[in-house]
Amino acid sequence: QFAPQMPIDVLDPMRESKVQPRANASPPLRSRPNHWMSFVLVIAFPLLIVAVIYYFATSAPSDPDASTIERVPITDTQAPAPPVPQSLTPTPVVQAPPPTAVQFRDTVRVGSARADRYDVAAAQDGSMEIVMTVTKDEAWVGVSSAQKRQKYVFQSKMVSGQTHNETMRESAYIVVGRADAVQLTVNGVDIDLGDEPSPRRLWLELSAHAPMVNEVPSSD
Repeated sequence: QFAPQMPIDVLDPMRESKVQPRANASPPLRSRPNHWMSFVLVIAFPLLIVAVIYYFATSAPSDPDASTIERVPITDTQAPAPPVPQSLTPTPVVQAPPPTAVQFRDTVRVGSARADRYDVAAAQDGSMEIVMTVTKDEAWVGVSSAQKRQKYVFQSKMVSGQTHNETMRESAYIVVGRADAVQLTVNGVDIDLGDEPSPRRLWLELSAHAPMVNEVPSSD
């Protein structure tokens, strides 16, 4: 009786059984392919980078180009020098030089004066050669035995250019009135008398003779 006034849904039971899906319902599985594609790309991209690096690392040549290598012939290689054979010649023995023929020893007091004492090596014949030369102006010189100083074997006033030679076979005592004007040589060795115009006394002790008994060493 009221059918004409009722909605169609009420009259059609099939329509009632149909449930309308909610707007917020999850989409079916066939609507999610984009999600899996993104996941595959995230995994595949780092693997691709690793593969590219590995390709270039393994494909690079292990040896440089043979044309760029400088080939050194074997003959140019420097071989170690062979050992130098030692000479069988015996090494000569270097002898020590002989002692100085004339050597200053000390200064001693002789009477009231002082004298420079020298050790003189005698010549082969046991003698001592004394050469006195006046180089300027004039000078008095005297030569005596060291044991007999008051008894001169030679004394004279010599002028520039004069020379006197005296051979002694015992220790000698020499007095030079002006030291800077006389050049003195004993057994070929020059004795420096200094550059002061003052007297000098020298005691030449021959190596074959003992020192004088009355010598007194100087306190200087």
